[in-house]
Amino acid sequence: MEETIVDFTNPPNFGVLTCNIPQSIFTPLQEYIDKIQYENFTKSIPNNKNLLGHMEKEYKMDDMIDFLEPFMLHMGEIYEERYQYYQTFGSHVGKYKLKLTELWVNFQKKYEFNPPHLHTGVLSFVIWMKIPYNLADEDAIFPTVNSGGPRTSKFTFHYVNILGQYCSQVLPVDSSWEGRLAMFPSTLAHSVNPFYTSDEYRISISGNLRFIID
Repeated sequence: MEETIVDFTNPPNFGVLTCNIPQSIFTPLQEYIDKIQYENFTKSIPNNKNLLGHMEKEYKMDDMIDFLEPFMLHMGEIYEERYQYYQTFGSHVGKYKLKLTELWVNFQKKYEFNPPHLHTGVLSFVIWMKIPYNLADEDAIFPTVNSGGPRTSKFTFHYVNILGQYCSQVLPVDSSWEGRLAMFPSTLAHSVNPFYTSDEYRISISGNLRFIID
């Protein structure tokens, strides 16, 4: 058969940035969380009314925004270099600058969950501070789940592919992800499934980056 030269075209798309955060970032965040717990949650401002999470303990971290913002803006630059994502917001983007505008911490208990939802803004992120289980134990709770495997405890992104089919991408988050960051477009749907094998809190920090007038 005569040789045929084949080319492929991949439609543009966006992804998820993950990395381990520096210890110089992790330690102050951990100290902040420890203080909240030491005060038995009595001096922190609840953030539940602004969130969809089915969790009892979600608190604002407004006084840590200035500390965390430089690192998050740096991660946003790396994301933009990889995906050229900001151009999707139109030619006027150059008139604005990116700011960290919301920051909060989730103390998630056994059986609590976060249903599929979107954030507002440009980029959003999660930093896992404490995950009190491993995936092998969680997967064993429902070992007979069919294709796709058990989803117990997992962090999941939801999207539609080029064929209009519903798809999901799972992050295998467990204790090995403590101190790890995921950054993604704010309008990328995501969810957090309940865990079953620990009575300790699963602790994560979340936030949103937005464009504001420069």
